[in-house]
Amino acid sequence: MEMGGVASSHQIYALIKRRGSFSFGALEEEPMVAITRVLNLMAHAGEAERIGDQNNPTWRYMTAR
Repeated sequence: MEMGGVASSHQIYALIKRRGSFSFGALEEEPMVAITRVLNLMAHAGEAERIGDQNNPTWRYMTAR
């Protein structure tokens, strides 16, 4: 997303796991729920844009204006 592309929550989760950049073990909620919650918060703050339909959204990072 940071490179100007779009990604689904599942794609973001797979990349985080592959890189090992975050451990989801300490979360009280499922990783996909946490990722989607954060993406929704980012969209609300204007940092990300939700694209696509409700059932299968993708996300785009919004660069600073």
